[in-house]
Amino acid sequence: MEATDANLLRIGDVIKEVKRQIGSLQRQAGKARRYQALHADLRVLDTHHSRRQLDSLEAELARCHAEIARLGESEEASRAKIDNSENQLAERRRALEEVEDQIADGRGDQPASSSQRSRTGKAYQSNLEITRRAERARLET
Repeated sequence: MEATDANLLRIGDVIKEVKRQIGSLQRQAGKARRYQALHADLRVLDTHHSRRQLDSLEAELARCHAEIARLGESEEASRAKIDNSENQLAERRRALEEVEDQIADGRGDQPASSSQRSRTGKAYQSNLEITRRAERARLET
């Protein structure tokens, strides 16, 4: 009988220990469930944040593409302007050469008139100005 009482006492102690361990495991399980829920919430928030970042970066990329296109058009317009100025310059140089040839031909026969000298000077000044503009435009691009 004493042995039975001792066994019952040990069984009671084992039951207490198991109940204590069950309580501890239940607390751990509750913490694990809360962790899983918070972790799932964190994944959702991270996904939303990443999506917003992606949208922002895509919008920035679109703005950059638009700016590149705008600058390309501006470059084309500037190049066309430069080409036009260079063509005008070449044309005026040819005209100046013709005037100089006429002056050279005229010097052999008679001294150049003041109007011819004035036209030659104006043509030279005009060519000089066009050359300066073309150089400035070339340096700007």
